[in-house]
Amino acid sequence: MKRIRYCVAALLLCLLTGCSTTTWVNTGGYWLESVDTPDSVPHPTLSDDGVYADDDITVTVEMEENGFAVALRNRSSTDVRIHWDACSYTDELGVVHPVMHNVTDSYTQGSAQPPTRVLRGQTMDDFVAPSDNLVDDPEMGLVMQPLWSIHAYKKKKEAVAARPVTSAALLTLAIEKGGVTSDYIFGFAGDDYRTERIREVDYARTVMAWNVGLDAIVVLSLLWMLR
Repeated sequence: MKRIRYCVAALLLCLLTGCSTTTWVNTGGYWLESVDTPDSVPHPTLSDDGVYADDDITVTVEMEENGFAVALRNRSSTDVRIHWDACSYTDELGVVHPVMHNVTDSYTQGSAQPPTRVLRGQTMDDFVAPSDNLVDDPEMGLVMQPLWSIHAYKKKKEAVAARPVTSAALLTLAIEKGGVTSDYIFGFAGDDYRTERIREVDYARTVMAWNVGLDAIVVLSLLWMLR
């Protein structure tokens, strides 16, 4: 009887452990490290909490999973414009992507985007994302993919070696002030990356394994009764 119990326990253990897959992924984020501006920009500064400011504008850019939350306040005596078709996003692999803003269901990839005018003393709040990350899902409509690819590794050492702790991503905003358009380049660095173990259960295989296991238990029970 004890032998039968041990066999059943071992069978169940094998079934449960064999119906899942284990992978390792890197998790973390990016923080605003620098802002590059033309030499003509008056008194540019970047605060510890990630706020850029000069004599004319104040800009806050927060990197989110699918894009950037951008807030620009016009502190100058004239209007300021953002030329979206001249803006870009450079991913951690160095690939440059066109961007879009204020994404709606009516947005068409590749269509021209008129500049946004920010009146003096006013603040613009917007959302900016790579336009080629927008995909049309048959069930969900327009879906924005993540800014950076999420890779899963079968071995932990491979995931650790691929941590993007030294990678960088750039958002370039083309801002016009006083009739002159200049590139403001916001640089984000990888931060706080760690490797996590992800275990996913294959439910179809689990149900099948349970059915096979129950059948095996019945057979073992009959064999024990008939011996």
